[in-house]
Amino acid sequence: GENDWSVDENGQLSWENLEMGRYRFIETAAPVGYVSARNPLDIEVTENDTVTRVTFNNSPSEVSILKID
Repeated sequence: GENDWSVDENGQLSWENLEMGRYRFIETAAPVGYVSARNPLDIEVTENDTVTRVTFNNSPSEVSILKID
């Protein structure tokens, strides 16, 4: 199933007792002034995994301005 979660004020999100299986993390919104990550991140939780860290690296927003007159 698909679920939506939001990060805390530190940009972090955590779960406990996540079921074993494959998961895909998709960033749907980036912090103000940053561009969302373009690619989802896939992880697999196995019975031996105790901690899995997923990091989205955001780039600062860039704007191009072209004078037209």
